[in-house]
Amino acid sequence: MKLFVKHGIFLFATVLSLSTYSVMADEAVQSSTKSSVENMAKSTPNDVVVGNPNNAISNLKEDKNSGSSEPSITKIEVSGGVNPSATGVDFFKDVEINLEGNNLTDDNFLSKEGLHWSDKTYVEIDKGTENGLLNDSERFGEANTPSTPVVAYSNNVGDSGRINFVGKTLSGIDLDLLWTVIESDKDEWASNSGFQDSRPKGLGFSGEQFIPGATGNSIVVLYNNASNLALHYQIVKHGTKIEQPILVSFISTDIDAAQGVQTNLANLVEIIPTESNLVKEDGIIYDATSGVVGLNGSKDLPKGGYLGAGFISNFDYIFYSPAPKRVNDSYYYPIAVRYDIFGSSLQANINTRVSKPIIVQYVDKQGKELRKAEFYKGFDDESYKVESLNIPNYRLVDVKRLTENKARTRIQFVYQKELPVTLKFQDEKGKELYGTLTYKVLEGQRLKHTPRKVDGYVTPTVFETLVEHAVEKVFVYQKIPQAKENLQPSSKMTNPNAEKIIRPQLPSSFSSANSNHPVETSLAGGSLAPFSQGSNQVLTDQGQRVEDSHTEPKKQEIPTKKDPFLTNTKMNQDEKKLFLDYIRAVGDEARKKYGNDRDKINHTIANAIARVPYANDGLQSMTNDFGEAPYAYSDKIRELLNEIHDLPEYAIDFPHLAAPIATSYKSSSLKEKLKFFAGLSPFNLFGLSPKTLLFQNNSLTGDLLTTIDEKDTLTDIDAFILKYHRDFKDLDLDLAIEKYYSTDGLEQKRQEYYYQVLKEQSGDTTAEGYKDFLLLGSIVSLSGLALIGMKKFNEGKAFKKRLKEDSSAALREYIWNPLKSGVDSFNKHPLKFIEEHITAPIGNTLATLGSAGLYVGAKIVKIVNDKLVKPVVTFLSTNVVKPLYNAVVKPAVDVAVNKVTKPLYQKVIKPVVKPIVNFAYNTVAKPLYSGVIKPVYNHVMKPLAKGVYNNVLKPAATFANRTVVKPVYNYVVKPVVKPVYNHIVKPIVKPIYQKVVKPIARATNRYVIKPVVSTVKKWVVNPIKNWFGNRKGKRR
Repeated sequence: MKLFVKHGIFLFATVLSLSTYSVMADEAVQSSTKSSVENMAKSTPNDVVVGNPNNAISNLKEDKNSGSSEPSITKIEVSGGVNPSATGVDFFKDVEINLEGNNLTDDNFLSKEGLHWSDKTYVEIDKGTENGLLNDSERFGEANTPSTPVVAYSNNVGDSGRINFVGKTLSGIDLDLLWTVIESDKDEWASNSGFQDSRPKGLGFSGEQFIPGATGNSIVVLYNNASNLALHYQIVKHGTKIEQPILVSFISTDIDAAQGVQTNLANLVEIIPTESNLVKEDGIIYDATSGVVGLNGSKDLPKGGYLGAGFISNFDYIFYSPAPKRVNDSYYYPIAVRYDIFGSSLQANINTRVSKPIIVQYVDKQGKELRKAEFYKGFDDESYKVESLNIPNYRLVDVKRLTENKARTRIQFVYQKELPVTLKFQDEKGKELYGTLTYKVLEGQRLKHTPRKVDGYVTPTVFETLVEHAVEKVFVYQKIPQAKENLQPSSKMTNPNAEKIIRPQLPSSFSSANSNHPVETSLAGGSLAPFSQGSNQVLTDQGQRVEDSHTEPKKQEIPTKKDPFLTNTKMNQDEKKLFLDYIRAVGDEARKKYGNDRDKINHTIANAIARVPYANDGLQSMTNDFGEAPYAYSDKIRELLNEIHDLPEYAIDFPHLAAPIATSYKSSSLKEKLKFFAGLSPFNLFGLSPKTLLFQNNSLTGDLLTTIDEKDTLTDIDAFILKYHRDFKDLDLDLAIEKYYSTDGLEQKRQEYYYQVLKEQSGDTTAEGYKDFLLLGSIVSLSGLALIGMKKFNEGKAFKKRLKEDSSAALREYIWNPLKSGVDSFNKHPLKFIEEHITAPIGNTLATLGSAGLYVGAKIVKIVNDKLVKPVVTFLSTNVVKPLYNAVVKPAVDVAVNKVTKPLYQKVIKPVVKPIVNFAYNTVAKPLYSGVIKPVYNHVMKPLAKGVYNNVLKPAATFANRTVVKPVYNYVVKPVVKPVYNHIVKPIVKPIYQKVVKPIARATNRYVIKPVVSTVKKWVVNPIKNWFGNRKGKRR
């Protein structure tokens, strides 16, 4: 293969799609011969260009890692230098970091804002406790105390949390920063610092923009109960724990007051200027300035700052206050500590060149490798041209440029097998009548040849075949007997086999051997110039001659993003293709057999998926007719479905998903009766059908009653959505599956779809209540109770078997070990044990029962409201209240206002009362306030109240707080009441509040308060408002 460098980043190919082309070989006589091959195209380019066309040429290098897509940095250079005459960030602005890397994509580069605290940023705890607020200006100082609340999180070793939305990659991935405490000297600090008191203590995070006078957006870290604190940070995709490697640069500031930092953040470049007064010893960068000198962040750079860059997804950050080398000449313990990391304005200049793998493959149309794949690598700012190989007996028919991921390009030269076609023309004795024609045709194409007429012979019939192997055809011409002398030959002889054939341009692979005549090709609307047989030239649509042109089907689009189907199912591309091809083939077969009967079509597709693990399962076979295996069923699909069902690395268990869907469709009469009985439940009386309950017991509830993991949970929810959601239930199952699992952001959409179905089925009442109602209904159904009994029976059977094998081991495993474990757990954490085994189950059970009961109540209220209250209110308002108001109330009010109130005001109140009120105000009230009330308040009451507060109330309150309230809180509430509340009361109260009290409040607001307010507003407030508005308008 030849490799060249040329302009161009995209693959350009001119495609001429021709339905048929013809070959015509002419003799000196009038008759002709015609051959046509269907579905031919031409002009497949034999190369592909990748890279940037604007830079100088370079040669591709062989990739010794064979196409690995793991991102890495391979070369680091620093150019430029610091500017000693500048201060602030400008001190570092001339420093440039030049990097070369492999397989870096937009996923690995931050947006221009870098890592920072944004408007979206917030903190949540994962492990540990919240201890109050850290906003204590007395400890941190006014200049370091954020203006917004900062929660103090516990900072024991192992405590952790998440800072959400701290940045975004160029590809649009939102990033979080996970933190975990790995080391702390908090115990020593508490014992020896002298600063331990009852104020909230711990670790907090905020944004620099909330610090008084600050202009940046760094992430501010605060703590007030340790000297040294070590945190492990992880940069992850938002909402996950999946680490995302990124290229990060930073200018660290404010390492002052004898403080120090030890970190592996700058694993690429670290520049510590002498002007910074920082020293690095034993891996710790610390402030070496004499005494204890404070700095003002980036404003005082280069003092207290250094520049760094790293390619990281996690790092450790240990902050020392003071640094170990400065303990004896500064201070021993800090009152409180603040440090800043990252920030939009504190980034270094980085130039990056990226080398990416380029894989070149030579395959046939089925993907089979014809030549060994070749692996190269090249920078994305250069361009390369890759040319195809000439492979004997194969023709290049397509060139694909596949971007499998953002770091690797795969070039596929696709070939199709060429087969020889030989056509001979002989008389009955084997004598050749004219030259043999030899063609090369692609495997799978349809060949059609119309033999030409030869004077004195009967023309053979048209030959048509699908070319699947080498073709050799002999056309036998039969001689026409001589006519008798008394017969006059007809002058209008016709050839019944003649047919009209459209003859577009001839491809280069079609040549006529052993013929001395030119071959002419033509397109509809005009002919092309002839060329010699055996030539490898053809004419393009611009009339230019090119060498070795080949067939190219429709140009394939270049994928630009990840396939959501693969993300949502954890399949690979080959598995996806095998699975979807299988269910499509089953769907096509079912549609052909059943027409528009969607129930039968979906039953067939669901059976085809579920049959591998479940066709021989006793319970599933009792309620579903699996039938025969479909025509498309194969060993490969059986193996794939088994792996999807058994292996935890797949996100969705498709056979498990299809089983309840298959069972939901009609089977034999006996099985339908069994399904009906299995779904019987007292809850049938409240509208839950046996069919609905059986579906639940065959999916989510059934797994909850036996065994369930995250994969089962997602699968059961998806089965429920595919069966009942309005976007999928009316689709054939193969189309629904492909559409659903091709949804971007399915993790979030899944819950949305799920609650939409619950909301619809609940009759627009409470989705959460309906979910619990459905759960309880399915548990107490015959099939639910059978599942519980079966589980207990199997457990008893296993115990009995183990007892026979080894009685002492059985008693130890089944009785003694669980009992001992429970006792140990209780002795270690009694309140936690009570929470896990008593209060939490009680709380969840009561909440579930209350939520289900609330649904029933809401359903009844809604029915009563819709069927009784609403019609009665509408009738009364339309036929009683409104006519009464218009006929009685409104006229009476108008008379009262116009005939009584208005004249009384104009003739009595205005001329008489108003002067009296004015006189009383000016001669009595105003002098009394100014001369008596105000002086008495200012000179007597106010000083007296202030003296009582300062000398009596405040000291008494302080004394009571110090001697009673605080000791009671510290020695009774905090160690006793608070744990009891957290482990005993809260596990019961919280779920009941969430599932019962809160929905009741929402329902009361929706069905009682809002309708009452609306009615009062409509029939009382608005009429009065309109009436007064009309009166006011009339006065003006």
